[in-house]
Parts: sequence; structure tokens; C-alpha cells
Amino acid sequence: MKRLALMIGLLALAGTPGCAVVGWVVAQSAPPKKVPAVYDPPKQQTWLVFVDDLMNPVDYQPVKRELAENISRELKTKDVAVRTVDYEDLMDLTMRRDDFNSMGIPEIGRELNADLVLYVHLDEFQLREDDVAPLWQGKMKCTVKVVDSREGRLWPDDRPKGFPLPLVETPQEVSQADSFGRQVAERLADKQATQIVRLFHEHEVPRRPFAKNEPRAYE
Repeated sequence: MKRLALMIGLLALAGTPGCAVVGWVVAQSAPPKKVPAVYDPPKQQTWLVFVDDLMNPVDYQPVKRELAENISRELKTKDVAVRTVDYEDLMDLTMRRDDFNSMGIPEIGRELNADLVLYVHLDEFQLREDDVAPLWQGKMKCTVKVVDSREGRLWPDDRPKGFPLPLVETPQEVSQADSFGRQVAERLADKQATQIVRLFHEHEVPRRPFAKNEPRAYE
């Protein structure tokens, strides 16, 4: 209580408007909000993370590996998956099978001994708007679905194309180095992986005192 009064007093002396003071104090003192999983997948399963750009080929292919490996790591860290298929195993399959692009998602999962496939389609991706200008701003938007290697799509059961996620972005930055794009891609992949894996486990987000809507489940 003393700490709360002290914070209010200090902000008041600094000339901060009353509502802003209250909002800031609430934000600092309120416990985080628990957000449930959007989908609770089967436990103790082996997952394959398949990041695809078939319908919208990206101009920086390494981002698919970065995103897939980040998601795989987080699935295990959050105890969503007991095991994940190595990205190299998926790449080997694409080289071995001339008909890979016509294979169904369940078939790909079976070939790699995965129980579930987390299919992630890159709907939108950019590192910068102009390939010549030195202004970088990464953007990535994905659609995801969980597919059982034997039974087919598990989730979402009402959207054949998958669950669309909000756009993730990096701030605008200036760099003359083309290699800067790798840093932008890595940050996008990190943010997107967290957003995706949060669909499958309970997590916490800070409370926003004056937000009109509660945080979405994938925040």
C-alpha cells in the first residue's frame, strides 16, 4: 500500500494527468492476465512443423527454416510436444520425393513418423518494401492448422484453410547493408513463433487498464 501511494505521489508531482496516473499504477500493480489455449492438442505426441510458401513463394527462403526451428523449440519448451521432427528430415524428404508438392499433409507426416503436423502457411512476408531503398520494415502473416497424420485435420475444424493470425512487424530501421535482412527475418520468426505456440498453451499477458477489449488468446 505504501508503495502504491508513493508511486501516485511521485507521478502527481511530475504533473502527470490523473487518469494516466491511475492507469499507470494499475498496470504496474495488477497481476498478469492468464489467457487459455485456443486449442488443446493431444499430449505426448511427435510434431512436424511444416512451414510452407507454396501459394506465395517468399524471396528469402531461410526464414522458413528459422520459423520452423523456433516453433519446434518452443513447442518442446512449453511441453506442447514431446518430440519434434528435425527440419533437415523434412528437407531430405523434399529432395527424395519428386512429387512432394502434390503430397497431402497427413502423408508427409506419416513419412516422417510424426503424429501431428503443424502446418504454417506464409500468407505475407517482406523485409522491406523497396529492394533498393535502405529502409527496412519486416512483416509476416501466417495461417496455421493442426493435422493428424492418420485422421486428417484436427483444428480448426470449421476452417479448412486454417486459423489466420494477426500480422507481426518489426519497426522501421535504416541500414545500407543487404545482410541486415537476416536480422529482420530472425526477429520476425521469433515473434511469429511465440504467437503461434501460444495458441496451444495457457500463458500470461500484461493487463491493459484502458483497453476496450480483453487481450486475444494468441497475444
